[in-house]
Amino acid sequence: MNAGVEIARLMGIAPRAILLVITRIGYSANQRAIELTDTCSCCRDDYYDFVAELHR
Repeated sequence: MNAGVEIARLMGIAPRAILLVITRIGYSANQRAIELTDTCSCCRDDYYDFVAELHR
């Protein structure tokens, strides 16, 4: 997402700078969704790397 004015001020970045937003879903051993973390975790793109690993 793009940073709003208040988030940009708090993070020391330019308004509308790109942020990584994370939403997590946790699954049980039988693949049933049991947890949803829907809080806004905003991460600066110059501070974090995003890596996704898919396992089968």
